[in-house]
Amino acid sequence: MNSYLLDSNILIEYLNGQDKIVSYVDSISKSASCNISIISKIELISFPKLIAPEIKKILSFLENFKNIMLTDEIAIKAAEIRRKKRLKLPDAVIASTAIVLNATLVSRDEVFEQLTSVKFVNPLTSTEPRKT
Repeated sequence: MNSYLLDSNILIEYLNGQDKIVSYVDSISKSASCNISIISKIELISFPKLIAPEIKKILSFLENFKNIMLTDEIAIKAAEIRRKKRLKLPDAVIASTAIVLNATLVSRDEVFEQLTSVKFVNPLTSTEPRKT
């Protein structure tokens, strides 16, 4: 079974009803495992202007995906990526999570395009993952 890791920007656009993102996520989740990093969960519920009902709605939505916690293997890989590519810590953790899971990272963030070790797809430009 294919495995995907959904980045924070994909989750936000899904929640905002962006048609192409909703369609893509809905289609892959029918036949694949869709995961999120604990970093994405933190990012989604940390916006300062969120109120309790919105946080509850987001947390309920995130229950549709397997939450991937930070492990030693993910942390070590994230540190390696940060040393080599100088990514921000959240991006390095998300990329390393995708690598450790052998999952395709679904994101609109161009920073991941420079990481050839990550299977990557931007659903607004392609529906096929870049091969590593």
